Amino acid sequence: MNIARDPFADSEEFEHYEQSKMLGKEINEAAENKDILLSDDLIPYYQSMNPEFWQVYYQSGKYYFRKKEYSKAKAEFEKALTKEITTVPDRKNVEKSLKKTLKKLK
Repeated sequence: MNIARDPFADSEEFEHYEQSKMLGKEINEAAENKDILLSDDLIPYYQSMNPEFWQVYYQSGKYYFRKKEYSKAKAEFEKALTKEITTVPDRKNVEKSLKKTLKKLK
């Protein structure tokens, strides 16, 4: 009565998911600590690992906001809002971050 290993566990998609989780932690840490700078190609790579997940854009936006790159933050928050956001509080957080960013751009 053994359960067979799910083929997804050996797939490229699962590998991308795992990489996305690790990179997400790194980007969150950088967003919270202004002394940490990420390479220019890390965020696009991170987003390519899970391009339909709203959170990759939200986290990227938070990073850019913290680095005072408000135009980039705005673009990322707007992208996040085009994806399916699973909870109302999460959607409100993205909208709030976008609103805060728009104020900085004025």
